[in-house]
Order: sequence, then structure tokens, then C-alpha cells
Amino acid sequence: MLALSENNIRTIFADDVKAYFDKNDIRYTQDIGITGKSGLNTKYDFVIPGHNDTPERFIAPINKLRSDITKTTIFSWQDVCGTRPDKSVLYTIINDRESKGTLQYDSNIKALKNFGIESIEWSSIDKKLHLFSA
Repeated sequence: MLALSENNIRTIFADDVKAYFDKNDIRYTQDIGITGKSGLNTKYDFVIPGHNDTPERFIAPINKLRSDITKTTIFSWQDVCGTRPDKSVLYTIINDRESKGTLQYDSNIKALKNFGIESIEWSSIDKKLHLFSA
């Protein structure tokens, strides 16, 4: 039996997001490290450059939304966003196949939103495709 580690599953979900972007001709740069105000480096799986009135968009795929992941995502974004152009945004793409509708899931989505981070559920990503185009 093949056992997958949590890191490998996260990578598989990021690969799903990459395939979706490629299929829909979304231009992006992959695996970008950004140094925040703290001096710490944060890696983002995808960055979509800004153009005209469209802001720079950072994309963080999250395979399993837990409170520790939520806290890390919020801190990292607060650390990085001050070093980027004013209108830069962070979108999390959440793998909602298993945990959608639970109290913990809803609390984590609300926490991200409280810090200006929009969460896009994988099951409804087609409805948000316009957010990723130039």
C-alpha cells in the first residue's frame, strides 16, 4: 500500500491548481520567495503579476484548512504584504472536498477573511476564474 505524507498531498493539490491554471491559460510565476518585514522568507506557490488596474495576486493552495495553517497564512501575509505594492492581494485556494461545512473550517475561513485574505473553494473555482486573469 502506498502511503502519502501530508507534504506530498499538499504538493499534489498544488499540482492540481497548476494544471487548472495551465488549462485556463492563466499566466503565473511559480515558487516565489518573498522576504517580509520580519526578514523571514515566505514561499508562495503562484504569483500572478499585476497589470494596469489589476493587482499583483499571490496564490496559496491549502490542502487541509486547519487553525495552524490559518495562523501561519495570516502571519506570513501580514509580514509580506507591507513589502509589496499597495494593492497586492492573497487568495487561498482551499481543497474543500473533505472538510467544508465543519465548524473549524468555517472559523478558519472567517479568520482569513478578517485579515483581507479571500478564500476560494476548489469545488467552485470556476466561478472565480476571472480573479486570475490579467
